[in-house]
Amino acid sequence: MKYKAIIFDFDYTLGDGTDAITTCFQYGISTIGLPAPDRESVRFTIGMTLANAFVQLTGKTDATLIERFETLYKEKADEVLVDGTLVYPYALTMLEELKQMGIDVGIVSTKLSFRVRDILAKYGIDRLPKVIVGGGDVKEKKPSPEGIIKAIDTIGIAQNEVLYVGDHVIDAEAAMRAGVDFAGVLTGTNTRQDFEKFPYKYIDENVGTLFLRLKGEA
Repeated sequence: MKYKAIIFDFDYTLGDGTDAITTCFQYGISTIGLPAPDRESVRFTIGMTLANAFVQLTGKTDATLIERFETLYKEKADEVLVDGTLVYPYALTMLEELKQMGIDVGIVSTKLSFRVRDILAKYGIDRLPKVIVGGGDVKEKKPSPEGIIKAIDTIGIAQNEVLYVGDHVIDAEAAMRAGVDFAGVLTGTNTRQDFEKFPYKYIDENVGTLFLRLKGEA
């Protein structure tokens, strides 16, 4: 494999917490007196910052409302997010095999890093990523390249040795701005046509099929 490290987004790339995330959005938005969004509407915001998702779902831009919503969301997330999120079985296999191959693994997500680690710990694989950069670890979240650059610096490799993998055009833009190769996976809400608007090396059905492709190129 030509890459020395593969850095992944989390939601809809390595795992799925749609129902738990929907519960958090519905709780936070309804508690401040606004109509609760449906699951499908929430699904199309996964990958955005909480603030941007709130604006898309409610049309409200008031900073005080957004701050109150974020507090409520995080309260509910403490209760449901870890137990309500699964890691895809093919992702589990892939992460284990990457470790055996000596390929460094990183995760850069808008999710808080401790939540990502706790989810991985459910499966006994929290030891596998060399670095996890969450939304609370950066000044600017994706599509800013800050998180990817921070992960690269922590791993200690060059940009041309890294592949960043994500399910959303936000990930594609972040990879472009970080100057690293990008692979899109179609397990989220973005299509092949969406990804084709950005520089990319691969577009695959999921990280499992992407991994098979990468191994075939080794």
